[in-house]
Amino acid sequence: MTSHEDPRPGRIDRLRQYIEQDHQTGVLVSRPEHVRYLTGCSQEYPTYLVLTASRSVLVLANDLAGSAPDLETIGIEIAPYVAYSAEALPDPQAAADERVEGVVGTALRRGAFEADHLGAGLRRRLNLAESLDVGPAIRSWRRTKDVSEVEAIRSTVRAVEDSFDAVRQVLQPGISEATIAGTVYEELVARAREPFRFGFVIAGGARSAEPTPRPGTSHLREGDMVVVDLYPVLNGYAADLTRTFVIGEPPSLLRQRHQLVAAALREAERHLRSGTTVADIDRILRGALPAAEGLRASMRHHSGHGLGLSEWEEPWIGPDTPGAILKGDVVAIEPGVYVPGWGGIRLESNYHITDSGFDRLDTSPLDIQS
Repeated sequence: MTSHEDPRPGRIDRLRQYIEQDHQTGVLVSRPEHVRYLTGCSQEYPTYLVLTASRSVLVLANDLAGSAPDLETIGIEIAPYVAYSAEALPDPQAAADERVEGVVGTALRRGAFEADHLGAGLRRRLNLAESLDVGPAIRSWRRTKDVSEVEAIRSTVRAVEDSFDAVRQVLQPGISEATIAGTVYEELVARAREPFRFGFVIAGGARSAEPTPRPGTSHLREGDMVVVDLYPVLNGYAADLTRTFVIGEPPSLLRQRHQLVAAALREAERHLRSGTTVADIDRILRGALPAAEGLRASMRHHSGHGLGLSEWEEPWIGPDTPGAILKGDVVAIEPGVYVPGWGGIRLESNYHITDSGFDRLDTSPLDIQS
């Protein structure tokens, strides 16, 4: 946790109050992001939080129980299960489900769970078919980021920006997309205090116009643009930033089109505040891109999204999407243009929505990077 007041007890109390209003006897939380939000604990093995009237129990892998973040201080018991054994190959999911059943007993006879996540087998074993679905409520609470969460996101943003600096140092004719990806990974892993998710799109030259390119090993040339879109979940929280680089001196057409994309991002920023509908943000951003040469129509992806414990969260910012930007959101805005056979340009920045507008969390220049 951070130096700020520990937010976990308040979050757990809020969940207890929510289920008690519906006369539930307890709740089983299974989605990894929600377990992390409530307990601070995240693992690659199945992990469950069980709250009943008398107990708060975290079911987690035995060999990782010792690294759980000071759960006793907030009244959470640890119930380990065997996820590793030197004698036999274990089945962590089956072992976790069996441990949950033993912890729950009959306490969740009328209990809440996450309908869109909990496995059907465990749901049947616990007889939760008609129970309250708490998933939507927890997701809505997670949308408003507290001070500790904004600080954690900002830390991941800094790590991504350091990765951009590292890319700038190695970018030269003859480098491959795969080598660039390795450079980024090295920067991020040096800052990781736990296993992390390395989300990225790195593509150079004409391949940067493709929808979902993966790094190749062919050599890039002088004048090639390189789209570097990084969205890791590092130490629990995500950032999602994109910059477009060029090897050597940018050709005039690349410079001109890059300026158009940067102008579209700045135009969207002018309207980015609590209360603005997400459909308006999308419309404004697309409208700021030039229609000439099909550049506006070439942007077939969303205009932005929320982020936090995951790289994609509410609000979703796309054409005709319902809802509005709200105070406490952390969002990414990402205009781009893509010309088959030539290449693509994308920029993306991250913003914390405040009373007075927004705080841009990244500081990397929006100019073309070389």
